[in-house]
Amino acid sequence: NGVNRRESFAHGAAVLGIMVARDDNRGIVGIAPEAKARTISYFSPGDVFNSRRSRQRIASRVVEAARSLAYGDILQLEVQLEGTVAGVRTLLPVEIDPAVFEAIRLVVRMGIVVVEAAGNGNVNLDGFVDVKGKHVLDSGNTLEFQDSRAIMVGGCTSAVPHAKFSDSNFGSRIDCWAWGENIITTGNQNQPTQV
Repeated sequence: NGVNRRESFAHGAAVLGIMVARDDNRGIVGIAPEAKARTISYFSPGDVFNSRRSRQRIASRVVEAARSLAYGDILQLEVQLEGTVAGVRTLLPVEIDPAVFEAIRLVVRMGIVVVEAAGNGNVNLDGFVDVKGKHVLDSGNTLEFQDSRAIMVGGCTSAVPHAKFSDSNFGSRIDCWAWGENIITTGNQNQPTQV
């Protein structure tokens, strides 16, 4: 469902290549080359960007995607939302939206593994405060933290000791890190691949 936007082709193709590129002796091999992948977009034909409508659509598309998945399957969320941390507008993980958060929790309860991008805002997610004034992304704050049970992945450098990638978010909510540079994958050959 939905439509791919041309500006998302390179990034989306790169992420799919990392995961499921076939082992066909023609180039790269994905982490799970025998896996089957499908994509779903929250953009609809003729959309004019509207932040509120996009957030609602992301939540509904998470649930919609889960309908075609089975227990143990993986749902990769390659999307981020604008939000504010310490008075600065930045890019944050999609679970900052309450409807998306609940959609992710529902899908996880169905036995589907959700992998979520941490976002490219270069901010400490522990500092994010939701509309109710709660630090919902600070796992050290046991009274306010809300766990969607998604695996949240931040970007790191490819060189040891794998430092935080320059624009990746960070903080206690991050479950693991993956290279954000120097990845040989599918995608736009005219740009260096950064995911």
